[in-house]
Amino acid sequence: MLDHESVRRLRACAQALAGGAREDSAEAVVRRVCAFQAQDATAADLGIRVHGRDITAQAIRTAYEKERSIVRGWYMRGTLHTLPSDDARWVLRLLSPRIPAATSRRYQQLGLDDDLRQRADHLIRRVLAALGPLSRAELTEHLTTLGISPDGQEPFHLIRPRNPSSDTRGQLTGR
Repeated sequence: MLDHESVRRLRACAQALAGGAREDSAEAVVRRVCAFQAQDATAADLGIRVHGRDITAQAIRTAYEKERSIVRGWYMRGTLHTLPSDDARWVLRLLSPRIPAATSRRYQQLGLDDDLRQRADHLIRRVLAALGPLSRAELTEHLTTLGISPDGQEPFHLIRPRNPSSDTRGQLTGR
């Protein structure tokens, strides 16, 4: 049986934090650790860099925006996670069935009826198809054309993915 120190050492090596194990790309880092949870994009980037070998902030930006090999999205608990792009769909399908039940009451409180949510979904898809990855603030700007206030919780609830069988905003937004 392994002692606690051996377990800690093995875990640090597996997470590319010790033992000389470092990954060469943002995608390889994220794949190795499965996902990074961070509400702040800078914190997510720093987490990736800590686990990597000479990965620059620009390399991470390229992975999100040009290569699209990693994505940030809301996959559980309403918190942002960075995942490898090709894992985003199956993770969302696995974790999202609870999202509609958990958010239905909140939609009512915010006045986000089915019609408004559908119009917002259509707008978001159209904008992302035309412009590519956008930040939450940039998507929020577009939602204001539907009369959505940029200052409240409404944009978050309209941007966060709800339908696991469709292309998700989590897969399309890079930042």
